[in-house]
Amino acid sequence: MDEVTNAIAVPDTSWMKHALCRGLDPNLFHPERGEHINQSEAMRICNGTQVQIKAGRKKLQVIGTEGCPVKNECLEFALSLPAHQDTCGVYGGVSHKTRLTMRRNRQPVLEFVPCGTVRAYRRHLRNGETPCSECRRANSDDKNLANLRRKLENQA
Repeated sequence: MDEVTNAIAVPDTSWMKHALCRGLDPNLFHPERGEHINQSEAMRICNGTQVQIKAGRKKLQVIGTEGCPVKNECLEFALSLPAHQDTCGVYGGVSHKTRLTMRRNRQPVLEFVPCGTVRAYRRHLRNGETPCSECRRANSDDKNLANLRRKLENQA
């Protein structure tokens, strides 16, 4: 695949840097196959109940009570995966079993769209706002990429 195709195929995961679980043990949320996890602890981190993370008898840290600021994006990410790739574990404060039900009913999830993306540029316009400089730059880059792609297709 060339660079243009790769740039288009990669999903936006910029929201992940804002996740409360960032830096925590991934096995707390996503166990190895066949391994049991205490989902309630992971859900409390996502949904905003105070949780103490422990390693053996040693308390490592306390996670606040506000909940994860990107839990909707995390859940939408999991729901956007093909069903066979949505592994067990907790995404966006929701268990795998609940996500299976949601997939069947496919209720839309509110979406966080970070500035500096084309989708955020469109959000600004929908809300009657003047797009910020980051969003204007992302929209311009997207148009330039589309023009480059058209040129490459015409040369082929």
